Amino acid sequence: AASKMIPCGPDATRWKGGYGALARRLADQLEPGTIRFGRRVRRIQRDGAGACRVDGTLRCRRVVLAVPPAIWATRMEFAPDVSPERRQFARECATWCGDWAKVVATFDAPFWRDEQHSGVVAAEGAKIQVWWEASASDQGDATSALAGVGFGQKASTLYELDGPALRRFIVDALSPTFPDVESRLTGVACKVWSADGLTYVGGCKHRCYGDDKLRLPHDLVHFAGTETEAFHGHVDGALAAADRCVAELAGVLDRPPSAAP
Repeated sequence: AASKMIPCGPDATRWKGGYGALARRLADQLEPGTIRFGRRVRRIQRDGAGACRVDGTLRCRRVVLAVPPAIWATRMEFAPDVSPERRQFARECATWCGDWAKVVATFDAPFWRDEQHSGVVAAEGAKIQVWWEASASDQGDATSALAGVGFGQKASTLYELDGPALRRFIVDALSPTFPDVESRLTGVACKVWSADGLTYVGGCKHRCYGDDKLRLPHDLVHFAGTETEAFHGHVDGALAAADRCVAELAGVLDRPPSAAP
């Protein structure tokens, strides 16, 4: 259940292979060719038969958008269109974690446990402000890792670091707490969401997640994504939004397209 998707700490829900394993398991149930990569949706319109046309090529009964509100508000056209007020409200909605950066450092073993350390490190004012254990080696997960997050403009500069520079940054950040971190480090990775044009839009003004202007269907379009839920954040809101969209579609797809509202 979404209510159990605790992100970190002793009661965290962890997936073998990471949350990507969930997407892969779902994808494995689809017919080959169902998922189309590298396709940016720019226009969704109702055709004369009451069905959806996506970019004039893909025809379907309904569309579920699982993208941040500011993305569809700035990059997609609808016909019929949403109201100007709704589009502006979505345009000004900040993407959850949109200006965050996350770093993951993998190690040969969870050596911090041997030191009776939780793995939690706070570094106020640093580019990465908090670290925690992001592995479950005691539950069969072969990866031993510490993850860290930072926020805002300072964290966004991590995007500029190449592999060796990122490794140096992680060693410098963790060495005061774990002096032998460099000799145990086996891999580094970083994601800066503010540098990702598919998730981030600058200049947003509010975080009114779960507002009706973000979540209610428009014509043949349904809206998912964590920002559409008041119970937002991490994986929680995305799962809750998926449940809601399934419920919205349940009674609709049994009717012929011409009868759709």
